[in-house]
Amino acid sequence: MLREDAMNRIGKTLVSLLAMMLLIAPGTVFAQDEVEDLLGPDDELAQGDDDEDRPWAVSMSLRSMVGQGTFAQVSNDTEWAGQIDDGRNAFNRWNLVFGISPSYQVGDFNFSASLSWVQWLTPGGGNATSSLSGGANEPYQFRFQDIGLNAGWRTFTSDALGVSATPSLSVRLPTSKVARTETLLLDVGASLSLRRTFFDKLTLSGGLSANQYFHEYTSPVVDIDVVGHDNVHYRVGGAEDIEPGRISIGGRNLQYQVGTTLGASFGLPANLSASINYGLFNYWTYDVDNDDEFMSEHAKPGRGWSQVTMGSFGLSYQVNEWIGTSLMATTIQTPKTADNKSFRFPFWNFAGAASNSTGITLGVSGSY
Repeated sequence: MLREDAMNRIGKTLVSLLAMMLLIAPGTVFAQDEVEDLLGPDDELAQGDDDEDRPWAVSMSLRSMVGQGTFAQVSNDTEWAGQIDDGRNAFNRWNLVFGISPSYQVGDFNFSASLSWVQWLTPGGGNATSSLSGGANEPYQFRFQDIGLNAGWRTFTSDALGVSATPSLSVRLPTSKVARTETLLLDVGASLSLRRTFFDKLTLSGGLSANQYFHEYTSPVVDIDVVGHDNVHYRVGGAEDIEPGRISIGGRNLQYQVGTTLGASFGLPANLSASINYGLFNYWTYDVDNDDEFMSEHAKPGRGWSQVTMGSFGLSYQVNEWIGTSLMATTIQTPKTADNKSFRFPFWNFAGAASNSTGITLGVSGSY
């Protein structure tokens, strides 16, 4: 077993690694936009002692995330290899995520807000789906994400079962460019988290969540009078005129989401802890009835459905009662392979590194 002083050195090493990563970050050119982060709000890595005389609190976090595709090796073996770039850096994904969350306690309720910004350190491409897979961002863009509002009820504990349950409600406001392109009006969600601790070291947790998204249109929309990358965040295809000057650019917006999560954390000596988490999320698009003479023979009317899994494992270190650090690997992908013949390993993407399904995150957070 490692001695306590050795474990302390490991924790301090995490802090040093984060500092080194931030110091070597390249210069930035700011531009406002958003990357929808499937990871959700930042976890509170540092939790200070509760002060009954102070109903308010503020948490701040800084994460540096590197996608698996940053380390992928690609080559161009075609006859045009000498004429065009080989795309060696096409899969780079490196960003910084800044977050701040003020909260206020009123009786049995806790109200909080989540604000976050993404500073891209590399260019990206494709659809803006998460901070792991990137998005149609230019190099070094600085993007403001959607604002989250949360209301949590007090935790209920069953003395007989030893299980704690915490219900909460959330609202997401469309303050990002991507959300406005989707014509998002509001995202309303509800969740229930369960937790039980065994032997004062092992904590098992589970959760249920459901969201409904409200949009002005069932498809993303752009203004045809605006030219530039700020106006285009999705692949063009299947476009149709919906009103003068505005067109739908294909695809359907999501209307519902239902998810389940399972997790376990184990306390280690010297303020270290290890954790592993798994989540399965189901998404449904709007039910569109376009079964008419103009519909393609390959198109299917009705409601679309998809599944995404999120698996993570990592270490965290509590520096003191206010500051904590973490090192985590997170994988966001579909549960099955593209040919639908086998299941993917949920905690690391072995199928293709260039997809950036797996990312490594080094973070530090503080609360007061």
